[in-house]
Amino acid sequence: MKTFSHFLEQLEALEWKHVGKFDPNVLAILAEVGRQPDLVHDTVNSWSVKGLEKRQLSCHETATHYKWFLHYHEEQRFKVWLHQYKPAAKDGLATQKYLITIVIRSLPSS
Repeated sequence: MKTFSHFLEQLEALEWKHVGKFDPNVLAILAEVGRQPDLVHDTVNSWSVKGLEKRQLSCHETATHYKWFLHYHEEQRFKVWLHQYKPAAKDGLATQKYLITIVIRSLPSS
């Protein structure tokens, strides 16, 4: 995987029609992006100030972490989020953890 766009293209190629069920290949794709954290880091760093201000409307902070909106696919109706956990100080050492989640929205009934 070379870029975050390539990650999204791989996700878009999967089956996203049923809420609660997902293509098992998504686990391999998430594992691959997990081994290459710079893909997400570089994407976030590439956001313009204006784009970041707009994106912040879809992001929020909780007591434990920040939830950053990364992508929404309108046709397939899935969202990609980055959860940036606040450092937990243990013995004076702070650790930073990240998690990417994919939320599948139900399709409107026909």
